[in-house]
Amino acid sequence: MTEELLVIKARSIIDFGATYDVTDPAEDDETIGSYRRKGWTSLLRDEWLIFDSDGHEAGRIQEDSAGLAIVRRLIGGVALMIAPQVYHLEIDGTNAAKMVTSRNPFIYKLFVTIDPDVDCADPRLILAGAILLAAIEGKQGGGGLDIGG
Repeated sequence: MTEELLVIKARSIIDFGATYDVTDPAEDDETIGSYRRKGWTSLLRDEWLIFDSDGHEAGRIQEDSAGLAIVRRLIGGVALMIAPQVYHLEIDGTNAAKMVTSRNPFIYKLFVTIDPDVDCADPRLILAGAILLAAIEGKQGGGGLDIGG
């Protein structure tokens, strides 16, 4: 709890499809990777692109179902109780993690399960994606993360 593991910085202050750089403060802010929210597409179904340390697209985080995503946006908290948001994090075509919101419409929590058999991504980059989802997508209230794996 005293060692800073990663830093997330937005490249711009106001940008609907902003890019967030993830760096390692212990290694002179060496770039781990970055995330870019797919702006207009994310209005209907949340989607983030993941880029490796060289800036090449390496994967994505995508909300489970477009139909459920639309229902969640139309009826809000009621829909979350029935069908919480589920995100799949894919790196190089492999499912690396699953993120699920809690069913509580008043307190935002995101439960993260990293596949222990997958060795295709820096776990700090997965953690950064979960933090961004909790901060940006879970903007309705306070949030928490539960990392498993």
